[in-house]
Amino acid sequence: MSAIARRIPLACAVLLALAPAVAGAKSPPAPDLGGVWLADPPFLMNVMQTQPSPFRPEAAAQFRAALVEVGSGAAAIDWCSPMKFSGYSYGIGADLELLVTPGRITMIADDVGLVRRIYTGSATGPDRPSSVVVSASGSSTGHWDGDVLVVQTDHLDPTARFPLPAPGAPVIGEGAKVTERLHLEGKDTLIVDIETVAVSCCN
Repeated sequence: MSAIARRIPLACAVLLALAPAVAGAKSPPAPDLGGVWLADPPFLMNVMQTQPSPFRPEAAAQFRAALVEVGSGAAAIDWCSPMKFSGYSYGIGADLELLVTPGRITMIADDVGLVRRIYTGSATGPDRPSSVVVSASGSSTGHWDGDVLVVQTDHLDPTARFPLPAPGAPVIGEGAKVTERLHLEGKDTLIVDIETVAVSCCN
């Protein structure tokens, strides 16, 4: 089993090590990230309770207050509403499937019902839509930096809360951007290094 590794630079970030249940059989020029990947351990609730907070002081205080509310039973984490991507909230609790097609990688997190489309700009596949609107999954483009897939996401829903959809937790606000770096460590471990940067993070 692979070990979870965590790194929290700058505003908001988390590093996950995932072990695949099904690996893609093809060997394209770029590393094959396709398949179904399972989190190790099976469920990761909240790394912010065990790692130094990446928040600004005002956002850190807001998040700590939200955790107290949830811990006391005065509030509950909203797992029932549609998930909004904030750089953390996808595929962490269970499976994460990557479908690799020409010009696009589709990322599906069945446990939270979130589908993301990463446009890689291939001449033989669909390009990023010319008209981009704010959405729960944002707008993502990807490119290869050696054997690392770098994904940039913007046009995120400014009401998405980080790192959990807990009442009172900080929202990412307007103009937030997420950078992800995905690479294989051996054939059985996918490393996802995630950084969220928000200009305005408190409500």
